[in-house]
Amino acid sequence: MTEAKVRRNAPCWCGSGKKYKNCHLTADLAAAAERNAPPVPHARDIFEIRENILAPKQVRSDEIGPSRR
Repeated sequence: MTEAKVRRNAPCWCGSGKKYKNCHLTADLAAAAERNAPPVPHARDIFEIRENILAPKQVRSDEIGPSRR
């Protein structure tokens, strides 16, 4: 079941008697933004990315295959 959209000037859904825009609008917008935010990377992921950029793994010559001399 989908929730009905609350208009800004309608009474707030919490029953406070205030308009929605003066009561829960900012909190609802912040919660929606938090739900849609990309996940925060873990420190180990950041470290691994940093290491790959600064010192990429070198390929050994025997992993490349037979040489073409």
